[in-house]
Amino acid sequence: MKQNYFLSKLLVLVFFAGLFSIATKAQDIPPPCIEPIITSITNSITICSGTSTDLSIDGILSDATSWNWHENDCNGPIVGSGTTIMVSPVSTTTYFVRGEGGCTLAGSCAQVTVTVENCPIPCIPPSTPSMPSNTNISLGGYTDLYLDGNLGDATDWYWYTNNCGEGT
Repeated sequence: MKQNYFLSKLLVLVFFAGLFSIATKAQDIPPPCIEPIITSITNSITICSGTSTDLSIDGILSDATSWNWHENDCNGPIVGSGTTIMVSPVSTTTYFVRGEGGCTLAGSCAQVTVTVENCPIPCIPPSTPSMPSNTNISLGGYTDLYLDGNLGDATDWYWYTNNCGEGT
């Protein structure tokens, strides 16, 4: 009977030592990371070549440290960080954004495409020039003519002797 008593005490001791070991290991496991939550992102947009646009994200970073914007795919080069970035693509480009850093793993991305088009250059018409009112000129006399205005996209002013486009 003494053998059974000793054996049962040994088993209880080993059992409690195993629980202690399991409890110690459980304390070493960090709590799971909370992944970022994306609630909205800028809609896809079309811009003219040579211009810029802002891209924005709204969401909760949770355990991530920043919103990182990537070009062409989720693992592409980082082109900016933060909730809003300005981009000036030269051709149509898709941007991907996700919360990164901290204890988060590379998670899912949201994406937005910026379509770049060659837009016509707007023509800025010249302003209507101001000129002196009718001036009487004596036969053989002269007077200075002047105008004040903005050429806009035009390259030169043209003077006509009669109505616009008549005579030179």
